[in-house]
Parts: sequence; structure tokens; C-alpha cells
Amino acid sequence: MGDKPSERAPGGSPALSFLLAGAKAIILIVSLLAMFIVGWSVWRWYRPEHFFNAVNRFGLEQLYAARTGCRGSCLPDWHVSMLGEVFDPGEERVQIVRRLADAGYEVWYDEGDKIGYILRGAGTGALFACDSHFIVDLTFDPSDHLVAADSIGSGTCL
Repeated sequence: MGDKPSERAPGGSPALSFLLAGAKAIILIVSLLAMFIVGWSVWRWYRPEHFFNAVNRFGLEQLYAARTGCRGSCLPDWHVSMLGEVFDPGEERVQIVRRLADAGYEVWYDEGDKIGYILRGAGTGALFACDSHFIVDLTFDPSDHLVAADSIGSGTCL
């Protein structure tokens, strides 16, 4: 059996071959890291998982509309009615609470006929130290039927 011929160029040094292999590995690692960072940034900006739920989709659409004209550094705020878009007037409290829980919202405040739900970390801007929260403000009549529903957005930065 003969020896396997070398994979390096004739006359090439083993040290140079080692350095080239190391450079290829570094380029591959840096490229994968860059792709991960870009993908993560795009996901944080657009938050595609919110499109699967009507409550979150409404908030995300409001966030996109409020962001229009921003150059990546502003924190958009809004206060828009959700009646007719997401919730129907007179809808029962139990159904609404279930839909909000399924969307990831948690109780923010409860004053009996007025209750607020919040989804923390719902959307971001280009500044990674900033974040937006989706808030749903609900008002019920004494028989626990919906009277008013508002989507409110607010942003915070560290």
C-alpha cells in the first residue's frame, strides 16, 4: 500500500495549509454568527409570531402604523378602539379573558368593571434597549358583557 498523496499544493508548507484551514473556519464562524444576528434582529423588529392571533395581530398592526415615519429610534404610542375589529360589543367576559390568555396577556389591573391586560415585550424598535408593550383596556357592564375595548401601546427604554 502506498502513502496517500498530500492534499496541499506541491511545494506548499504545512504551516501555510494550517493557517488557510484556520482562516476558512474563522470565516465560516463569523458568517454564521452574522446570519444569526441579522435573523434575530429581523425577528425582533417584525415579530411574525403575533400574526397567528387576532388580538396580537391588531396590536402589531397598530405598532407598525405608529412606527411609520420613525427612523428606528422612536417609541410609538397609540390608543385605538378594538370594538368591531377584534371584540364585539356585548361579548361575554369569560370568552374575552380566554382569548387574551391564549394570546399571552396577563392581568395588569382589575377594578371590577374595568380590567387591563398587558403583553410585555410585544414589539421592539431598532434600539435593542427599547421595547413596546401591548395593553388591552376593557370595560364591562354589571352583567359582564363588553362595553369598551381599547388597544394601547407604550414603549420603554433602559
